[in-house]
Amino acid sequence: LGGRPPEWKLIDGVLAAPTIERPKGGHLATKANFGDVQIHLEFRTPYLPEKREEERGRGGVFLWGLYELQILDSFGFPRPTEGAKEFVDVESLGAIFGQKAASDTAALPPGEWQAFDITATVARFDADGTMTRSAEVTVFLNGTLIHDRVPLRKPTEDAPLQDSDIKSGLVLQNAGQPVEYRNLWYVPLDGPSK
Repeated sequence: LGGRPPEWKLIDGVLAAPTIERPKGGHLATKANFGDVQIHLEFRTPYLPEKREEERGRGGVFLWGLYELQILDSFGFPRPTEGAKEFVDVESLGAIFGQKAASDTAALPPGEWQAFDITATVARFDADGTMTRSAEVTVFLNGTLIHDRVPLRKPTEDAPLQDSDIKSGLVLQNAGQPVEYRNLWYVPLDGPSK
């Protein structure tokens, strides 16, 4: 997706994102589109001690090609808080990118396999087309609950399918960094399709 062919590699069951400076597109998307879904995904960020912030193993998982769960080496970094100690780092590992920080710190060191377990439900509409419930997501990172039925009210800025006629259930972001994936599966649940 996004104007360039994918350059990902699959070796011994591990899918590796290409290392490309300033990538434009090349995301991987499922051909199948689905509505409500459970997803399991394991990922590994590279060890890049000389890099900072979004250059430390960045990737992402887009639900329906619209809402990004951030992948980033956030291990050992202090997390900013606001008010009643709620995390506000909306660009760190597990964040709903740009919208909601993960509620707990569950990042493992770079080079170790980590896992997202996701339950996502699409928005519901009445017969007149009025939304009765927004899309929601529940996410566990490495067995720790980090999002519990969080409403997904707006697509992530620059989401790969935001202005597209293409429909997909899941998109892996090509951010030009060597993030690896394995053991990816999704199970469609009862409910309307997206």
